[in-house]
Amino acid sequence: MASDARTRAWTGTARKVLVRAALGAVLAPAALGSAFADAVPIRVGSHPDYGRIVFAWSQPVPYRAEIQGGRLVVAFEREIEADYAQALRILRRYLKDAAPGADGRSVSFALAGDFGLRTFRNDSAVVVDLLDKAPARPAAEAAQTKDRAQAAKEPPAPAAPASIAERVRVRAGIHSDKTRLVIDWQAPVAYALDRQGDTLTLFFDRPASLELGRIATNPPPRVLAASAESSPASSVLTLAIAPGAVVNHFLAGTRVVVDILAADLPSPSFAEAPAAEAAQTKGRALDSPPGLGVLAPARPAARPADALPSRPAAQAAPRTEPPAAPAARAQPPAPAARAQPAPPPAETPGGKPVSLVPGAPEVVIREHEAPSQAAGAARSEATGPPAGVTLRFDWDRPAGLAVFRRAGALWVVFDRPSKPDLDRLRDAGGNVVRAVSQIPHEGATILRLDAVAGINPVPRRDGLSWLLEFYRQPVEAANRLDVNVQPQTRRGRVLVPVSEATTVFAVTDPEAGDNLIVVPTLPASYGMAYPYEFAHFALLPTGQGVAVRPRIDNLQVRAVPQGVEITSPDGLALSEVPPEAEAQIVFGLNRPLSRVLDLDKWRIADQASFVPRRQRLQLDIAQAKPGEARERARLDLIRFFFTNGFAAEAIGVIEAAVAERAEVANSAEFRLIRGGTRFLMGRIAEAREDFADKNLDGLDEGLFWRSVVEAISGDRAYAARELRRVGSIIRFYPRALALPLGLIVAETAVDLGDFKVAVFYLESLLAAGPTPPQRAHVDYLEGRIFELTGDFDKALEKWEAVGKGPDRLASFRATRDRIELRLKLEQIDRIEAIEALENLRYAWRGDDMEFAHLRRLGTLYLEAEDYREGLRTLRQAATNFREHARAPEVTLQMADAFTSLFLEDEADKLSPVSAIALFEEFRELTPVGGRGDEMIRKLADRLTKVDLLDRAAELLRGQVEFRLKGVERTRIGNQLALVYLLDRKPDEALGALRLTDEPDLPPDLAAQRLHLRAKALMAKGDGAAALAALKDDKSLDGELLKAEVYWEAQDWERTVQGLQRVLREAKAEPRRPLTKAQAGYVFNLAVALTLAGNERGVARLRAEYGEAMARSELAQGFELIAGQSALMGVGRADVPAEVKEVQGFQTFLSAYKERLREQGLSGIN
Repeated sequence: MASDARTRAWTGTARKVLVRAALGAVLAPAALGSAFADAVPIRVGSHPDYGRIVFAWSQPVPYRAEIQGGRLVVAFEREIEADYAQALRILRRYLKDAAPGADGRSVSFALAGDFGLRTFRNDSAVVVDLLDKAPARPAAEAAQTKDRAQAAKEPPAPAAPASIAERVRVRAGIHSDKTRLVIDWQAPVAYALDRQGDTLTLFFDRPASLELGRIATNPPPRVLAASAESSPASSVLTLAIAPGAVVNHFLAGTRVVVDILAADLPSPSFAEAPAAEAAQTKGRALDSPPGLGVLAPARPAARPADALPSRPAAQAAPRTEPPAAPAARAQPPAPAARAQPAPPPAETPGGKPVSLVPGAPEVVIREHEAPSQAAGAARSEATGPPAGVTLRFDWDRPAGLAVFRRAGALWVVFDRPSKPDLDRLRDAGGNVVRAVSQIPHEGATILRLDAVAGINPVPRRDGLSWLLEFYRQPVEAANRLDVNVQPQTRRGRVLVPVSEATTVFAVTDPEAGDNLIVVPTLPASYGMAYPYEFAHFALLPTGQGVAVRPRIDNLQVRAVPQGVEITSPDGLALSEVPPEAEAQIVFGLNRPLSRVLDLDKWRIADQASFVPRRQRLQLDIAQAKPGEARERARLDLIRFFFTNGFAAEAIGVIEAAVAERAEVANSAEFRLIRGGTRFLMGRIAEAREDFADKNLDGLDEGLFWRSVVEAISGDRAYAARELRRVGSIIRFYPRALALPLGLIVAETAVDLGDFKVAVFYLESLLAAGPTPPQRAHVDYLEGRIFELTGDFDKALEKWEAVGKGPDRLASFRATRDRIELRLKLEQIDRIEAIEALENLRYAWRGDDMEFAHLRRLGTLYLEAEDYREGLRTLRQAATNFREHARAPEVTLQMADAFTSLFLEDEADKLSPVSAIALFEEFRELTPVGGRGDEMIRKLADRLTKVDLLDRAAELLRGQVEFRLKGVERTRIGNQLALVYLLDRKPDEALGALRLTDEPDLPPDLAAQRLHLRAKALMAKGDGAAALAALKDDKSLDGELLKAEVYWEAQDWERTVQGLQRVLREAKAEPRRPLTKAQAGYVFNLAVALTLAGNERGVARLRAEYGEAMARSELAQGFELIAGQSALMGVGRADVPAEVKEVQGFQTFLSAYKERLREQGLSGIN
């Protein structure tokens, strides 16, 4: 429950608070709102004992929220359009699915358990909290649990809070400008405060009974509710405070003081604290100011940097040499009663670091202060007290991060470009960050922070966002990256194994003037623990990512699948590691491994002896008395089956044993055997549960199985590091277990480029006599080693042989990798690679490898500009593997490709018909908001230019019906009406105008609508209605439309009058040059005058405009109608035939057609 979670967080790290965001990969389709629904941003947070959903309405909206039949229903009085995918990902502990209501005003979430509900407003936002419930266990159950724990030699169950010796009073003082809460501890206490919106959580590092009294039953002003919890390791005070309130907190001797101020009052300086309290204050935590995304208020009043809390002396870790092997990965922490001091790190001979480079300085690795942890304790991202500052960086897609210090500056590097608000970032840094500058870079966001020395950030992820939480500690990462020196490769290389290294950036340090190479990474808190010095470069210590300082000009740093590779065309000066050091440090073969399983006695010499021995063990079960004797007999049969690889048979006996007595599963041996059996059967999630059992904490054999599970699940960086130390435990296992497990250990080492470890295990596997399928996997891994060491010919040869071999999986992988290597070597082109990979499409189905294969194939199609097949293949990957952790990345890749096609004009390479067909097939990828509207408009423009008017109209109608509102909707409605008119559909044009009518329109849009309506009426043959509509319109288009009505009615006198007004409005001045449109109006007037028999008017027109018309495109026609030839017998019957060629200049729509050709449809308004 919630208190247990806090207990674990404090165990072994008594001065720390771990606040982690839950990450998930569950996708949910975005709710499709109606055309009038408000697009409401959703913010989500996962907290120690509750999950929060914030509906960020732009204005207050009435709402109700309730839990009904296992579903959370939230309803509003306005229609809502929102994307709930983030809520389902981050709050997967609370939510299973989201279903928008049919009325468009509500949403229903399926709950993953029994939770309480709390709701309130924060300005216009609606906040919904799902609260964990922690029901008390019955006394009998608690007693049984305690007895079982003692029988298993485990620490006693935690005492109830009522038995805690220390009672701590919490009192309140009400002032005009604030409410002050004082927690009266009897001795100094370390604490941390976490604020999430209007909920404060204070964590204290020791148990106590917090006596709230009237504060809980009758809260003081600015406090809405209060509750307290305690556990054997810590105690927690939770406060719900008034929305927007400002919070200050500090230590005063043994007391913790929390001031809650009204939102409209300034935050007081710490100088306002009583002098006596100030004199006793040993350290104060800064308020939590806003990050760049959501965290809170203004910068607090200035306070000295030395007022920040420092690490207590008892907690400071000694400076030691680096340990010989990496620390174990976080496992469920052991109870406090079992915690033991961490063993001292191994020292190198003579107490000095081992030099990795001949002739290099003696001190190669300089270690900084590192925290010590209890054995089995969970990894901590923070090792010092919090500084109360969090910076948040929100991204719309995955972004890698690097964090390090250099020349007094704190560097924060993201692998995506952006322009953050530096002033806001500095303000969010409170008194920790004094200044912020950005180094320009077209592909990255590179920030240099002038931050207080000794205070550094711990990076963590919150969905796609990065949070930098500052603590008083050195720059350090919770997960230490190893450095593999590989002098045996061609020209030598150094590899830093890390999964998901992103892009390599070169940047000049403005202070030092030299160059740096920075590689951001995606996994949180993976960094270099120590500085490494080589002859040709140096690796800087980092809190996240990799930072390299080159010493030669041609140093090459690349992000490769195995991590970060450092090489040089001229070779790196690297030395071999002595064999004895390699055995000690790399393989760990000369140190004892703690283990539980003793499987030797259960091995069978050959298959012939299997059945007789199984029958004897089954007979022992049948003859044993019920109870302990039968249980022992069952366990023997389980050991026998497991040792010899009969997992299915073993699991049946295991289930029978547990069904008879559940407590049989409470031993380390049983958990290992059941977890191993489940692992061999492919039940990875169930196996992980067994291996996470606390009985396996601190046990090398438990760490081995946990690492194997992580290797299968994809966390190769962690697995490789741990298997390096404990992988040799397989030498104690029988062949049926050692061979499949050894393959996993070897492949993990290959994945991270640890060739010596990989070769060691592969040679061991070959010596053990693998089966033909197992030999195929060994050969495949040998091919990968050849590739990674640059011997490409041998890799291709090895993989070709494996591809023809008996094992389907090894054949699939070898053939796939051979294709990729040949493409890389340019032995085949992209099209040939696609054809070859298509032949493998159905060779292996249903797991991560098929997902990766489809993703790669889709990517190649896109690179080859076969957009339809690329998007289809990627959609198949995302659809068939909805629950895959990387499925959202595939969806994002599809969206990026779709955006590139229709926003960045890549679709211009396709025919218009192909473009619209592609758009219709993948319409769901259209972005929401303005970018999606622009995409549709661009496509409609292109369709209109090639007279695909019906398809253009369909796109525009979708916009006005479902996507747009207000004036923008009217503007697109005008475009839609014009397209209908060009397609000779006047009724549809009038319908579009009615559908998009809005009050108080801008004059230009209103006039355009009037003209389009008049033209539609004319097209219907209702010229009188058109003239009535245009009665008061004196604009150019209005006069042109009226003239067109008279022309169609062959009322030549009124046509002449109308065209004369058109000339005035068009500013066609006599004896001056004419534009193309003005020349057309003059020509129209000449025709009308001729058909009206007005020879004097024709002569006057020729005198005023003849010279200008002679230089126009209509010179020949004008001369024919109004020139001297007009006096030589050209009659009225001849005029229509003579002017057909220029008919396009005569109508209202002709002007729009010209604009469509020049500017596109979106250019008409």
